[in-house]
Amino acid sequence: MDQDADRCADAGIPAERTFATKPELAKDMIIRALDGGVPAMWVTGDAVYGQHSGLHWALEELGVHYVLNVPVIQRLMARTGPLGTEFRADQLIASFSGRSWRTRSAGAGAMGDRR
Repeated sequence: MDQDADRCADAGIPAERTFATKPELAKDMIIRALDGGVPAMWVTGDAVYGQHSGLHWALEELGVHYVLNVPVIQRLMARTGPLGTEFRADQLIASFSGRSWRTRSAGAGAMGDRR
């Protein structure tokens, strides 16, 4: 820890600054941007952000639409069914009718087409 404190001091980082994960930083940045008048209606993010429930809840509270990548085993709360019902992401998607959504390509990735 002392080595990290020394490195932070050398880099000019204030001692009171604490560690934050990427999703925590993103949440704070989104809130500051919206409070500052940036006209944002939606947010996208990869699985690093999609697996962070605090970011999901913050976006819900802010009324910001979002598309965040999650693994198929991610447990999600759904606005369908009894309040507080949790589903695995793949089970939730499978429960929708074919007309509820469309798969789109996000371009070629290292492991093939990103959908």
